[in-house]
This record gives sequence, C-alpha cells and structure tokens, in this order.
Amino acid sequence: MAYTAIQDRLSLTLAEVKEFMRIDADNTDYDVTLARLITASLRMADDYCQNDFLDEDDGVTELDIPDSVYSWCISWIGRHAERGPNGVDLVQIRELGSIKWGDTDYRDLHPYRMTWF
Repeated sequence: MAYTAIQDRLSLTLAEVKEFMRIDADNTDYDVTLARLITASLRMADDYCQNDFLDEDDGVTELDIPDSVYSWCISWIGRHAERGPNGVDLVQIRELGSIKWGDTDYRDLHPYRMTWF
C-alpha cells in the first residue's frame, strides 16, 4: 500500500521554499530542481511515516498534517539544495570556518511513523 497523505494534503510551494532559502522570487535558475526536491521531500516523508493521518476513531476523517512534517520537508530541501550534486557534506568558508551536515535525520518524522520493520 502506498501512502500519499503528505503528498496529497501538505501544501509546500516553490515560493515558500525560495523564501526559506533566501532565493529572490524573480530568480528562476533553480525552479526545476527545487520543484523536484519538493516532490521528493513529500514522497520521502510519506514513505517514512507510512501514515494516512486519519482519525483513529472513524478511520475516515482526515487529520491535519503536523507542522513538524512541513518543517522537516522544507529543511530537507534546504539541506539537499545546499549540498549540491556531489553530496558535499563539508563546506569551508574562510570567515566562518566549516559547516558539516550529518546524515539525513528523520527524528522530526519519527512520532508519526505508523509501521515498524
């Protein structure tokens, strides 16, 4: 069974991602890549959570997708866009020192995971 509640019901727009990443709205250089990352983040959140986000009592009423899922998706996009095509995980900036990103962290999605392996 494919879970799609997050993909279907969480609104995450290109404009929101560009604002989050401080990309000028008029700059369209990265729009295709960011749109693909939006799709990927929503799909990955669904794949990880495997949750329909339906009311447990009636199994029909749709629950709101939690803000922390939105936060995870937009942060995931930011991390992957910043890492670039080679999966860079260490960036040296002369004035600031270095920045190291760890492995993708699913901690914020963990409370919503419905199935365990």
